[in-house]
Amino acid sequence: MKLSKAAKRIWESLTGSKAEDVKVPAASGPLSRVHLRFEGTVQQVGFRYETYRTATRLGLSGWVRNNPDGSVEAQVQGPINRIEILIAALEKNPRFEILRMQRTQIEPRKDENGFRLS
Repeated sequence: MKLSKAAKRIWESLTGSKAEDVKVPAASGPLSRVHLRFEGTVQQVGFRYETYRTATRLGLSGWVRNNPDGSVEAQVQGPINRIEILIAALEKNPRFEILRMQRTQIEPRKDENGFRLS
């Protein structure tokens, strides 16, 4: 799938790599929603804010929060290709060291708008 010009600009600004090299699956069907849990160096390094900023720029909805055990948890909803761009941008960010990511597909919520820091 080819990325739109806007998606290419977002990808390149987030990752510093050329969007032509990116293979993003096409979104199909209704909205997708995933529950994500990140472990590693993900607290006190701007991880939640970067998740919020990137998700907002990509037009995704959901939330992100720190957990007492040092992990970060998020639920993200939108077209699957935009969710994949978000995850890839977080994984490539040199400020973070994601040692483990758990990902679970969950039911989309119809009553949610915007993305929030919790």
